Amino acid sequence: TGLVLNTATLNIGGVPINGNEIPALELVGSVLYGMYWNQTTSVLVAVNPLTGALTLIGDSGVTRPFGGLMWDGTQLLGMSSGGSDATIYTIDLFNGSAAPVATVTLGGSPVRLTAAEFGTDGRLYGSPPRNAIDNEHLYIINPATGVAVDLGSTGIDLIGLTSTQVSSLPGCNPADLARLRLLR
Repeated sequence: TGLVLNTATLNIGGVPINGNEIPALELVGSVLYGMYWNQTTSVLVAVNPLTGALTLIGDSGVTRPFGGLMWDGTQLLGMSSGGSDATIYTIDLFNGSAAPVATVTLGGSPVRLTAAEFGTDGRLYGSPPRNAIDNEHLYIINPATGVAVDLGSTGIDLIGLTSTQVSSLPGCNPADLARLRLLR
């Protein structure tokens, strides 16, 4: 409905993290994970959505922001963004360390992406940044190889992706909803 139920200032030990951001979030079980960009490196945190308190888990070792965190059902994956070629990483939930899996490529050339998420169909989707020529396009990405397929233009400027089970949306007719919700 768009109704704001609560707002919270992101903080570490009660100190606001002004000027920094968490560009990637993913719910795994009952824990909301985020990749906190401290202007130097990306750090895995657990986010308390009620208070905004961040629990530091560990430095990823990646010196670029993450545009997406994605849970594939067995492991947390991340995709770096920050204006450079997108790379898929596995993320250790216990210490935050990131290990590269693959650079995302389209037609053999590296691409820049700003968001990624697994759809309810199990496929990994990605979207280019706003300043890219193909900013309205949607990609399907093989998470093991990084090879992307361009699904074409969506007709809207994508800046984020999220996925939900259609049956989990109260009051919605599943026949009327797309399985992958596009955010603008």
